[in-house]
Amino acid sequence: MEAVETRWERMWAWLRGAQAERVLRGLVVVLAAFFVALFVYTVARRLRYPYDLEWVESGVLAAVARVAHGQPLYAKPTLDYVPFLYAPLYFYVCAWVTKLTGVNFLALRLVSAVSALATQGLLMLYVWRETRSWLAGIASAGIFASLYLFIEGWFDIGRVDSLFLLLFLLAIYCTRFQHPLVAAVVWVLAFQTKQSVLPIAAIFLLTYWDRKKPMRVVMALGAYAVLAWASIAWMNHVSSGWYRFYVFGTVKGLPAAARLAVLYPGETLLRPLAIAFAVIAAAALLTSVSLRSRKTAFYAVGSAVLYTAFWFVRAHRGSGNTMEAIYLWTLLLFGMALARLIAAMRSGELGGAVWVNVLLLAVIFQMVSQVYGPGVFLISPVERADRDNFQEQIRAIPGDVYVVNHSWDAVLAGKQAHAEGEAVGAVVDAGGAESAVFKAEMRRAMMGRQFAAIAIDGGYRDYEKWLTPEELAEYPVHVAAWGSENPRVLTSQPVEILLPCSAIANGLAAKIAMPGSTPVADGCGK
Repeated sequence: MEAVETRWERMWAWLRGAQAERVLRGLVVVLAAFFVALFVYTVARRLRYPYDLEWVESGVLAAVARVAHGQPLYAKPTLDYVPFLYAPLYFYVCAWVTKLTGVNFLALRLVSAVSALATQGLLMLYVWRETRSWLAGIASAGIFASLYLFIEGWFDIGRVDSLFLLLFLLAIYCTRFQHPLVAAVVWVLAFQTKQSVLPIAAIFLLTYWDRKKPMRVVMALGAYAVLAWASIAWMNHVSSGWYRFYVFGTVKGLPAAARLAVLYPGETLLRPLAIAFAVIAAAALLTSVSLRSRKTAFYAVGSAVLYTAFWFVRAHRGSGNTMEAIYLWTLLLFGMALARLIAAMRSGELGGAVWVNVLLLAVIFQMVSQVYGPGVFLISPVERADRDNFQEQIRAIPGDVYVVNHSWDAVLAGKQAHAEGEAVGAVVDAGGAESAVFKAEMRRAMMGRQFAAIAIDGGYRDYEKWLTPEELAEYPVHVAAWGSENPRVLTSQPVEILLPCSAIANGLAAKIAMPGSTPVADGCGK
């Protein structure tokens, strides 16, 4: 017991020394740089992987390919193509990048990875602008970069999220520091990347209210309303009305989950950022805050709106990628709180200089708690071989093959791309005439055996909301897809290839089966 007390006494004595703060500040900077470098290394290792890292990437690339080849992004849902329910900006940016990279996943991931790095840099600069503390800015950016593992590697995935994060943070920054017209323009860009921010932007722009300058808030809201309306009207015009159907019509079908709503505070917010929230709470409770300042009103309103909005998103089955923006906001608050606490401690208003070192230790623990090895995100030789072999399976099947959730795999195998299962599910969930028309078209194709084969990621029940058991029964021969025995960590993957009974008689099922695997014919010959 005495030995333990002696160690604590030595540690406390060291924390009280002048050298401790220099060491701890250096550790914060080193750890922040480490996480950014770790992210860059991981991205560089998987940037050129020719297959999807996450199942929706495939459909996103198919949509980008349409834009790159001059076809409309939004169109009537058909068996060949159903757009995702996302706003268009990310797709157009990626289509432009394909002029440099070609039409491949590299274009998508470059946009996402560069956006993620730019977001980290902007977060650092934003915190510095508010606090004049580089340490606070570096700590915020470093902790944000450290969340790569917790959010399951979403920063460089070829989807809209990282570009949205950059524009979201830039819009908040412009609302705080720039002219209302500049802020309105950036909010519209963020909206046209992810439409869920539309009402949030209007509330943030209300913070321009100033009794001495009432026209600033009028200018901000007026410009935002006009620009948002004009962009919606234009996109609706060039898409013959289909933009409105997908961007606003299909999201109403998203289901809610009470369990996710209840777990939001602890599991979603506190689990990855408990120490960051503790620092924010300490600054709010222990340092003086001017309740009448525009700055306080700005962050109070922003916090109320964002934590509530993202609770709603999480309750409607929003996954890790949808929570990135609330983590970004939290770390913005954390950076400002950290700087306030350090200033109060140094001035003697709060504790003393020794508590600066205790605080820095807490920041270091927050960072260290998120340390990860990049191997979990890298594609192993076995995984790469499995995808190559799956391509050969699809290529060996004569005729049209519907790869339900990986349409770009079909393209790489020389087949036609078809509507992505995730996009189809959103249209079907929305209901209405278009859903009924699409399901009728799918039924005709299935009952008429238009496809030579169907590759699926899960069991039959995963597709029964838009494929009936009767329709699926037209393809009763099951062949295991390459890689099904080696589940991927990051996303879903093809598990089975479904074939009609004729594939048994003509030997196709045996031809494409993996070595040691026997096709299962359920219902043939009855």
